[in-house]
Amino acid sequence: MKMLPISKASRELTQALAEAKGETVMLTHRGHPVAEVRAVPQKPPYPKGSPERAKALQEMMQTMEKGFDLGLKGRRFTRDEMHER
Repeated sequence: MKMLPISKASRELTQALAEAKGETVMLTHRGHPVAEVRAVPQKPPYPKGSPERAKALQEMMQTMEKGFDLGLKGRRFTRDEMHER
């Protein structure tokens, strides 16, 4: 794994991103690792039409139809409560 000081990465971000293609680049601050830069996979994990994708979508739909039990016993939320930060 390639190590790159944050100070150099901030000055040469384009180069740091280019170097990340195919490998992980560890960003360091005073010699200590603080972050990793790596390329995003170009291929989706489940390509369209694959059985894995169809299964994942089916499981997602079942979960959405069933819903999640949050243990609130029918409590309803006001609009303001849902948008609180």
